[in-house]
Amino acid sequence: MPVALPVRDYAVWAVWQSASLQNRAFRLTGFVTPGKDGAWYVTRIGLSCCVADGTAFMVEVRGQAAPPKNQWVEVTGQWAQPTKHPDGDI
Repeated sequence: MPVALPVRDYAVWAVWQSASLQNRAFRLTGFVTPGKDGAWYVTRIGLSCCVADGTAFMVEVRGQAAPPKNQWVEVTGQWAQPTKHPDGDI
């Protein structure tokens, strides 16, 4: 049974506590953000205090064609090794 997690929690744990996510299924809900070369992300905006400090938390989806930009989706999948980017892991 997939565990429903906020995108923010999954995004942080996938990088810093990946061992706790391995071999488990998760369900994430967010909006579609397109990336380069056909990549796409489930995205949610996290707020700590107010709208001015909003941060986008993005989780890359692999193995599925991207739905339309900004469409809300629910995805189920498993942790995978983060993609390396010059400005940090995604």
